[in-house]
Amino acid sequence: MVVEIDASLFDRAAIFKTAYWGTERAFLYLTQDKDAGRIYAELRPKKPDATDLETVAREFCNALIDQQTRQIVLRETSAERDVLLTKAFGAGRGHLDLAEIA
Repeated sequence: MVVEIDASLFDRAAIFKTAYWGTERAFLYLTQDKDAGRIYAELRPKKPDATDLETVAREFCNALIDQQTRQIVLRETSAERDVLLTKAFGAGRGHLDLAEIA
């Protein structure tokens, strides 16, 4: 079973995260056709007749959309996340006197 991925729609990070997720259910082989702007994910069963590859391929496509959405949210909220992390970890620095620990 081969899933054809439009490389202009999905980030490489989303594709690789999805492929990693898919390795639980099947062997995955990724190939790229740069001229066509496509990436192909070939799914092979880990055990003969034990895996419904059509279902795995459909789940792969859904997971790909999920991962791409996560990449979009990450880009859109990275500045806010960085501010929150800086405040969270920076707030505790003034409360710890390392001389008292030694």
